[in-house]
Amino acid sequence: MRKTQFCTVGNNDDILDMIGWMSPDRKTNFLSHSANLRFYALCSVEGLNSYIAPEKIKAQIKVSRGGKGISRLIRVLGKNEFIRIVKDSQTVLTIGMDNSIATG
Repeated sequence: MRKTQFCTVGNNDDILDMIGWMSPDRKTNFLSHSANLRFYALCSVEGLNSYIAPEKIKAQIKVSRGGKGISRLIRVLGKNEFIRIVKDSQTVLTIGMDNSIATG
């Protein structure tokens, strides 16, 4: 088990089993689109902190130092759209604006 998880691997597997009981097709779809990776990320201390105490997330990008890529990211998020961050044609991250943040 990773140190940062507060959900145990067994609990995560139990939840996946429950999804499979509801619908085997849903479980297959959930796993085939890597939704389980997002689920595991949210079941970590960092995932919880991203919602309740974002200041505890150590890795940050300062917008003033980000250049054109970060400026575009902020512009897209400001329109309440989603954006993918891609490396070598593979999606690394898909994000959207946190609706709890006031835009200005």
